[in-house]
Order: sequence, then structure tokens, then C-alpha cells
Amino acid sequence: MPRILHMEQTFEENMLVYVRGRLENARGTWPAISKHTGVPYFTITNLVQGKVDDPRLSTIQPLIDYFRAQDQAAA
Repeated sequence: MPRILHMEQTFEENMLVYVRGRLENARGTWPAISKHTGVPYFTITNLVQGKVDDPRLSTIQPLIDYFRAQDQAAA
């Protein structure tokens, strides 16, 4: 279940919280997510582990798009 986003966070922080939560829930499928999105596997692991505090939009956007597509396919 995705985390609830808090209004005091910036839009970018909310995106990162969303992506981290979705990746955490998708643990075990990160190699496939990496292959589908073009985001390197180790970047994904670093995102989830909190080693990346300020990722580029070019890193986050493909992951957001991936999870949106997954949600639409499940609907």
C-alpha cells in the first residue's frame, strides 16, 4: 500500500516517497523493473536504501510511469 503523502513535503519529496514505497512493495521484481524502465538495478537499490536523497527527474519519472502503467493494467 503506498504511503500517504504529506502536504509539508515538496512535490519532489512526495515523488521520492511514492517511488520508494512502491519499490519496497515490489521487492523481488527490481531486475524486471530495471530492465523495463532503464533505471539501473543498483540505482533502484540505492533509492530504496535511502542512499540517494535527491535523484534526478530522469531517474524517478520512468519509475513513476512504470507504476502508473501497472496500476492501469490492474484496473
